[in-house]
Amino acid sequence: MNNLEGKVAIETDIWKVPGLTEEESKTQMKKTTASIPLKRIESIEDIGNCALFLVSKDASYVTQSIYAIDGGMGV
Repeated sequence: MNNLEGKVAIETDIWKVPGLTEEESKTQMKKTTASIPLKRIESIEDIGNCALFLVSKDASYVTQSIYAIDGGMGV
């Protein structure tokens, strides 16, 4: 069994917060990005790529693993 774990903000429409202007939303995203060691927001593709690896032949001997897809936040 393998687990994927995303802990960081994912780049989706969630950043379009009702009541905040577009500029305020961008400012919040920049603050969050600055706190992530890789200095970028997690994408849906980041999670999908890890999942694709785990179902591929390249991962045929991988078991009992937890993958933190967090841009280095868990280090």
